[in-house]
Parts: sequence; structure tokens; C-alpha cells
Amino acid sequence: MLRVFKEFKAMVENQLNKKIKRLRTDGGGEYAAALGRYLKKKGILHEKTAPYSPDQNGVSERMNRTIMERTKAVLADTNLPKILWMEIASTVAYLRNRSPTRAIKGKTPYEAWFGRKPSLSHIRIIGEKAYVHIAKERRKKLDFHSHESRLVEYGGTNQYRIWDPIRKDVIVSRDVEFEKEEFTKSATSDTISTKILQQIDESTVPIVNFDIDSDTSDSDDQGNAPINKEPIIYDEIVVQPAPVRAQAMARNQQPSENSNLIITEPRQGRGQSAQRYDQID
Repeated sequence: MLRVFKEFKAMVENQLNKKIKRLRTDGGGEYAAALGRYLKKKGILHEKTAPYSPDQNGVSERMNRTIMERTKAVLADTNLPKILWMEIASTVAYLRNRSPTRAIKGKTPYEAWFGRKPSLSHIRIIGEKAYVHIAKERRKKLDFHSHESRLVEYGGTNQYRIWDPIRKDVIVSRDVEFEKEEFTKSATSDTISTKILQQIDESTVPIVNFDIDSDTSDSDDQGNAPINKEPIIYDEIVVQPAPVRAQAMARNQQPSENSNLIITEPRQGRGQSAQRYDQID
């Protein structure tokens, strides 16, 4: 514990040109002997919390819990071995220091500490598949030039710490290629929007806008649009009729001149005629 604190103290004084004036701990035995004497020697005030009162050091206690919860979530999501929990915890803290927080308005912890904004160009998804280049000095004639690994930590702006499942070890490399994964969203049967309609291939479900007064081929004898129509499925997307507008038309209310409808053509072989529906804003 004393060795780690000395390293942290030297880094703070050298990088920030500031002095540590006080240290708050939980009063554990690891702080009582050598570290306590060192703090007195350097004139650093040692604040101790009451026994069994972690709330007196609530900021650090809550942060420890947050880091461990996120570490377990990453391990569960990536299926990485649990022996990498320290690497993942370090990565969680690395990302946390570069994320917005309510405690510092308008700044990240990194920016508040170093006085400049962090670079995020090297950030990748933890656990993402990566292919690490194998130097020619470490491979034989018929060996592959790279092999599949997993990202576990950032070694710097241009370096990554990669879990090598073959060597069962974490290696540091800058020659890394990441596998790009595409994430798609499927449309559900109970929601539909203009955005979804625009993404449909026009050759499969053509959409035609026309004025309501120009065509009444699908209306009844009084020229009213059908009210109760069953939904029609077009390649896993359900198009629902517009009951509100249809009911208004059934009461002989004239639509505005700018009113448009959507006519959709069902897939061939269904034996159904084209249906008209209200334009969705």
C-alpha cells in the first residue's frame, strides 16, 4: 500500500505540480503502520472514518461498487474468462474518467484533472474480436500473419491490450484490426412509421401518393372509403388502416386538398386487391 501511494504522490506532484494535503481512509490495519508514519513525515493529514461507517467515505465506496458492477456486466456480455477481471476493471475506470458526470458540469474527470479534453479516436468495444499482427520474427514460414483475439484494455492512444486465447495471456500491440459487426433493427407488427416505409424496397411494396378525389375505385356506392379493413402483411410489416380518417370520411366530411393517401400493393400470389391508407406523417 505504501509503495502504491508513493508512486501516486510522485505522479501528482510531477504532472500537476500540486501537493496532496489530506488522505481519507476507512481506518483499516493496512493504513495504520508504515503508511501512517509516512503521512506524518510528509505533513499529510490522515482522515479516518468511524468503524463500520462506509457512508463517511461514500464517494469512493460508491465508485468501487459502480466499477465492480460494470466489470461483471462486461464479463457476462463478452463471455471473457473471469481471470481478466482486473483488466476489465481498469478499462471501466479508464472509460469512466472520459465520460460525462453530474459532479463536474461541462467537463469529464479527465479534463478536470489534466486541463484538456481526452482523445476518443481509439475507443473500441470491449470484448470485440481483434486480429493481431504477428511479427515475422515470431512466426515460421507457414504460420499465419495474424490470429483472432479479444480486446480487453487500452494500452494508450495507439496501443491495445489484447487477450490471446492461444497463449492464454494479455499482449500489447498497435498492429490490430478489429472485426466490424453490423447491428440491425427489425420492424415489429404493432408499429409502423414513414421512416420504415421509406426503407422498404420499392420493387416489393410500391408507395404511390395521389389525390383522394382522383380515384374512388375502392369506395362503396356513396363514395366513402372502407372503414373496417383487416391488416395486410407485407414482408413481416403489418400495415394498419387509418380508422379515424376513414370514420371522418364515412360522415361525409370532405378532406383537404392537400390530403394524400398511401396505396400499397400486396405481394403477388396473395389474391388481394390494392388497399389505400392515410399518409403517415
